[in-house]
Amino acid sequence: RRGTEAVQLYAPDTATGVTLPAQQLIGFARVDLKPGASKTVKFTVPLSVLGYTSLSGKFIMEPGPVEVSAGSSSSDIRSSAKFTVTGKTRTIRGEDRAFLSVPTVGS
Repeated sequence: RRGTEAVQLYAPDTATGVTLPAQQLIGFARVDLKPGASKTVKFTVPLSVLGYTSLSGKFIMEPGPVEVSAGSSSSDIRSSAKFTVTGKTRTIRGEDRAFLSVPTVGS
């Protein structure tokens, strides 16, 4: 029987100067599957998705380590990856801010 799987992408930002949620949903995709089938889901993550509002009230992006996790829910993580954001802390203007990643579902 066919089914639908929700793939959710989460990222905490451990390099911040403020307290943030343990996991923040930064992307998701619904994937239709036939019995026994699998598909690849890729996420393009705009760096501004990893930003936050600083103590000064500005929306900023800090350099540092990031670990993204994917699964069917925040309590069912099936894959993770680490990367490092480099450069200086930068202020992100409102028009440059993204709220979710862009998923691509392959075969």
